[in-house]
Amino acid sequence: MTRRILGRGRGGSWPQPGDPLRGRPAERLLQAADAAVADAAALERAALGSRVDTDGRTVEEVAEEVAEAVAIRAPWPPLT
Repeated sequence: MTRRILGRGRGGSWPQPGDPLRGRPAERLLQAADAAVADAAALERAALGSRVDTDGRTVEEVAEEVAEAVAIRAPWPPLT
């Protein structure tokens, strides 16, 4: 998480228009990373949602996994 946020500060990752982290000082990026890590830990403890590993995978691969998981749990359109 920290590596990704620091990379966004340098303009890495996807080109989010108006990325609030791009060009920020390292201190601010580390604060954002700490907050993201704390949020992730809280979500993990609450067991909300599902985790999808995105490391080393394309956007298409991740999207396909998410679409398949959603279709299994809640078919769309809903079955009546």
